[in-house]
Amino acid sequence: MDSRVTSKPSLLNRAFPVPRTLIMSEVSLALHDGELRFSEMSYSRGSFIPKTFAVTPFPDLRLEGQDQKAREEAIKTLSSFSSEHGYHAVRVIVHEDEAYVFQVTVPSTDASTFRNAIESSLEENVPLSPADILFEYEIISIDPVRGETLLSVTVLSDKFVSSYADVLKAGGLFPVSFETEARSLSRALVGREDDGVHALLHIGRKHSFMAILEKGAVSFSSSIDVGSHDIVTVVSKSLNISLADAEKLVLEKGFEVGKEDMRIFDAAMPILSTFHDEIGKMLVYWKARSRKGGVTPISDIILSGQYALMNGVTKYINVTSQLPTRIGSVWTNILDPKDVPPTLSEKDSLDYGSLIGATLS
Repeated sequence: MDSRVTSKPSLLNRAFPVPRTLIMSEVSLALHDGELRFSEMSYSRGSFIPKTFAVTPFPDLRLEGQDQKAREEAIKTLSSFSSEHGYHAVRVIVHEDEAYVFQVTVPSTDASTFRNAIESSLEENVPLSPADILFEYEIISIDPVRGETLLSVTVLSDKFVSSYADVLKAGGLFPVSFETEARSLSRALVGREDDGVHALLHIGRKHSFMAILEKGAVSFSSSIDVGSHDIVTVVSKSLNISLADAEKLVLEKGFEVGKEDMRIFDAAMPILSTFHDEIGKMLVYWKARSRKGGVTPISDIILSGQYALMNGVTKYINVTSQLPTRIGSVWTNILDPKDVPPTLSEKDSLDYGSLIGATLS
């Protein structure tokens, strides 16, 4: 867990307890989809100040079954990155499909009993040996009358985290914490006092994910193996244009009704249908839980990732899900909208939500 005492701790390499007062800046790092994306926030007088946001190509490294050449190339890239920017301690974002998320009701309100209770429930919820995992939990609700606490639990493979840490350390970077995309993004998008239940769809470059955020905690998550790259690719092929032209066309025109726009919409429909299907499964799951009682209905769907801004996407999700749908703001818990750094547009900021959220752990 993180060295800082918070209500939403991170999955942490426990060997590196660093007080916040000794961390002059917060650097978050994600190595997904052939990209090294990072952000730096300075911490001064109790507030975060945005400093640096950037992305650079990175080897498509798969830690499971990785080949030595890819590993060496990754280490070389990380070493250059560390030397160029002078970064050493980093908060690391983990691909959502590496995580297992489940809820457990503990027959106690005493926090000292929670970990033992979670450990006894791991075998029925996670297809890994309890000895081979790292987990962290968040409190969703406490029922003092029944003497129960509802927890959301996130689990990662210890082997995966160790392999990730080894590559980072070989590249001159020390992982202060490991955090999943959904947990980090929830901290960026959901206000600290928000007690509602929201669905989240993040559209990434080569992968996306769904999540249910309950009182700011991740109660459910599901990785989706398509993303904006797939949308651009199918539009490129359908309209017989380059990937660069397709990307520009999709972001500028999106799926608003019009002769050319309908061609874009028709080409992208298989990808949009995948999002629709995943949202449908999630809503069915939550409604089934709601029928058992004690579960707050989903109030809306929050969209994240720059491709969420494509014309027509919000309307498409709204109509097909029959839920209010909106674009999230990654600055919800950090900045007033008027203070957003001019070097980072709204479009670009939507790809940095999990990195910003990791800073808030």
